[in-house]
Amino acid sequence: LGAFLFLRFFCPALMAPQYWGLLDEEPRPTAQRQLILLAKVLQNLANDTLPGNKEGYMARLNEFITNNQEDLRNYFKNTLATKNLPVVDRQIPAVAKENALCSLYNIIVEDRRKVDQQLQQQQLPHDDPIWHDLNELCEEAQPIPQVNE
Repeated sequence: LGAFLFLRFFCPALMAPQYWGLLDEEPRPTAQRQLILLAKVLQNLANDTLPGNKEGYMARLNEFITNNQEDLRNYFKNTLATKNLPVVDRQIPAVAKENALCSLYNIIVEDRRKVDQQLQQQQLPHDDPIWHDLNELCEEAQPIPQVNE
């Protein structure tokens, strides 16, 4: 579960903070490279693997991984054990919403054939509104680029 959180949420936000509303503009090249390396180290920590085994230049970070594995396990344990947390109303940045919708739309368009097959396997009648909506959505569809704000 922890590796999934890092792979799908934390690391993408680090590697492209401008797409998720964390920065107003793209980081400079040096900062971008540092964020990518940080994401790699954190992903290795979450995966419980040593980066130096795969990439020699990162071997000096093996000690960091080893020294922090227990802390990360405790973080996961405490996070999962938390009960009855108050609901906090957080505003999701508009750019994050737009990028999420663009990604979802592009997945549907790219995998249209698979979506059709899934719906046919469920034996939905051809007059079901979902067929009309899907056809309308994908009619002359082109991928939508994500927002770069």
